[in-house]
Amino acid sequence: MEGARWAEERGARAVAVLGPYERRAGLAGCVRALLPEGGERPGVWFTPERYEEPGADVGSPVPPAVPRHDVTTAVGRASGALGVLQCAAAVGWFGVEGAGAGEGEALITSGDDTADAVAGLLLRGPGEPLPEVSARSAMSAISAMECT
Repeated sequence: MEGARWAEERGARAVAVLGPYERRAGLAGCVRALLPEGGERPGVWFTPERYEEPGADVGSPVPPAVPRHDVTTAVGRASGALGVLQCAAAVGWFGVEGAGAGEGEALITSGDDTADAVAGLLLRGPGEPLPEVSARSAMSAISAMECT
């Protein structure tokens, strides 16, 4: 991962762009902060480890039509490396064509309601427009970073 300016100077092609991120208590609250009501839904959701959909009375924090992937089903428990593996899987997803794969943003979440906090990130494909950076973001400079 590097800043867009440096990647451009060395002729690297971006494969993804960091979008907004959140870290807060509870999965639903974290996802709501990243996906405002009425906004576009993500193209894919890389779920927390061993995520199980809540009952119908509670509802999922992500629309049911969004495909879900738990990378730990393929690689096993990942602990602190889960977010890195999810980002790598999302970059691969951006490169897939057909059946809606690679279209939209990739929602990445780690942690669940039993943890002290849930971390979430929207990763955008290289062709997606960069978001407006809010003044409340303590790490707003990271919003201009790209994965090369």
